[in-house]
Amino acid sequence: MSNVFLFPGQGSQFKGMGRELLSEFHDKFQEASKILCYSLEKLILLDENNLLNKTLFTQPALYVVSCLDYIKRIRESNIVPDYVAGHSLGEFAALFAAGVYDFETGLKIVNKRAQIMSKISNGGMAAVVGLTKENVKSILKDIDGLFISNYNSEFQVVISGHKNLIEKSEKLFLENGASGYYILPINCPCHSKLLEDSATKFKAYIESFELKLPNIPIISNLTAKEYEFNDIYETMSKQMCNQVRWRQSMNYLLDKKIDEFTVVGPSQVLKKLIDRNRNEYKSILVQ
Repeated sequence: MSNVFLFPGQGSQFKGMGRELLSEFHDKFQEASKILCYSLEKLILLDENNLLNKTLFTQPALYVVSCLDYIKRIRESNIVPDYVAGHSLGEFAALFAAGVYDFETGLKIVNKRAQIMSKISNGGMAAVVGLTKENVKSILKDIDGLFISNYNSEFQVVISGHKNLIEKSEKLFLENGASGYYILPINCPCHSKLLEDSATKFKAYIESFELKLPNIPIISNLTAKEYEFNDIYETMSKQMCNQVRWRQSMNYLLDKKIDEFTVVGPSQVLKKLIDRNRNEYKSILVQ
């Protein structure tokens, strides 16, 4: 039986996530807090200043919780996945799981990514449900400043861009057949060309680290196929300003007859996407 471990991205965070990991990984939380220069435990458990939904804090928090949950699962089950993949930010936890870098190095990389991305102000994202990518492209062709960021499933596409446009566009999408329009708890226009300069800065930073060959195949958001190690710095950086091809990644894995999909870290959002993609994949096979 083959399996894949999947790691969630921004939008999956919630106050109290990872609570069950605090006692077992107290030293790791302390190490993380030292790198981040703030108490990660307080952020996750209390979020007194409502920072957890801000890109600068969301990304390191999700990375830490997902990585430690992965370590715990491996310790308890001794099951190593056949593939790993991560949705957006989750790809960096997948890179850790595959042994590309250690926990601390990955956190430094993720923290830098968050710092760079958080400097893009007045951004936002929204999930459009009930329309295909072709439908969404047709609507966006007359809107300057909004972009497709995620192909999550056949009928769920995420758009990003300027915050005011994200907020104003709900009526337009609903009038054009969308069954739902959900503004995400993200203050950055992730995976859009608005982050091209940011991706260049990020690449310059990660090139200072010596990365290791993965010991588990990693499915890339950028290509929807396995990472090519020769292009790893390029792939990691381009992911920031290019679309997340999640539906294509899931179909790639389903074509490989993956039997089991396991979400590592905060799971609710990603589990729904897994079910949706599996059902859509089955319907394609039936046709």
